[in-house]
Amino acid sequence: MKFLTSLKLNRAIAAYRKGDYDKAIRFLRPLADDDEPIAQHLLGVCHANGQGVAQDKTEAIKWLTRAAELGNDRAQGYLAWMYETGYGMPVDFSKAFLLYRAAAEQSLAGAQCDLGRMYLAGHGVSKNAALALEWFKRAAAQDNVVAKRHLGNLYSGDLASGDLVSGDQGIDRNWEEAARWNREAAEQGDSYAQFNLGQFYFYGRGVQQSNELAAKYYQQGANSGFVRAQSMLAYMYEYGLGVPQDLKQAVRWYQEAAEQGDDECQFRLGRLYEQGAGSEEDKKKAIELYRQAAARGNVGARDRLRELDGSTHPN
Repeated sequence: MKFLTSLKLNRAIAAYRKGDYDKAIRFLRPLADDDEPIAQHLLGVCHANGQGVAQDKTEAIKWLTRAAELGNDRAQGYLAWMYETGYGMPVDFSKAFLLYRAAAEQSLAGAQCDLGRMYLAGHGVSKNAALALEWFKRAAAQDNVVAKRHLGNLYSGDLASGDLVSGDQGIDRNWEEAARWNREAAEQGDSYAQFNLGQFYFYGRGVQQSNELAAKYYQQGANSGFVRAQSMLAYMYEYGLGVPQDLKQAVRWYQEAAEQGDDECQFRLGRLYEQGAGSEEDKKKAIELYRQAAARGNVGARDRLRELDGSTHPN
């Protein structure tokens, strides 16, 4: 009987991975009805995503809950995310925390990282940076890239997600450790960590200062669409820091960031268009960019608009 169940489950998983969701559902339903937790988890995911069935968050919650109660770590992690984000149910950080902890204690790396986030932000539990650090390290030991980036942020004191200050809860700032963890995450392709590592090289924090290496990591993050990396890469090209000065490249990368709503890049791009630097002079386009930046509160753009037409109004 166990062999037959295992055979059907393997067929269901194979069909799911191939994108043959209808076939997967046919195998999953009877298995889930017989309390096979892996099948219940996968059936819940199918209902959540509308794969092979009409999207039905209520059905997703039902199957994921049944699987989670049977101890399936992936179901616990998925259900925790639903409680944390309010996907198909009211937000409930306390339930999310308990489910993440249950999955983390079964060594699910993603849940360990998520549990660290909950401790860092104080969601469903009291803020505790030391426990966040512990769970991030457990996840990082399993090569979880997000956990590595969080470790880098913890050691650098960049705790925006938890509104903490380095040292408040026993985590002393350590630039060398911050650089090490960001490097590991950057090498795994994490664009935020690539930007962070670029910053470390630019300012010489935890590493020997190098504009060339800063530009290298900004480039990596920029290529992945990370707006802050695009902004810094454009700045490096504008002033020839670590790369040959190239105003056309500066315009290109300011444009990329400006299109994502970065007001400082909108202002800087407007200035280049106004000066005809790296592009043809275009004061109309410059004013349009200044107005976009001013609408987001950029003081420099408002000042430039006042000088150009006596107005600071974005319209």
